[in-house]
Amino acid sequence: MINTGEDLFGEEFAAICGGTLSTEMVSRYASVARRVPARNRRPNLSWSAHAAVARLSHPLQRRMLAKAEKDGWNSDQLRKEVRKLLKNAESGES
Repeated sequence: MINTGEDLFGEEFAAICGGTLSTEMVSRYASVARRVPARNRRPNLSWSAHAAVARLSHPLQRRMLAKAEKDGWNSDQLRKEVRKLLKNAESGES
């Protein structure tokens, strides 16, 4: 919704949202919405959980969000698991 609002109304949309959300928050919401496509999102998980996986590839986003939902992870736990996954990937582990 934020991305569509910005696309359709530009600066006017930001001004309207400015009364309830800071420009920084609107940008953060929009960034996560762009990077985590609707088909990957889990309605039972928070925005923070989706932000935690935003830098991952789409298949990894789906995998980690599904695991978080199944295992009952909060966004902090999911963030830790994403960091662990990325660290393992950098070191060549799977």
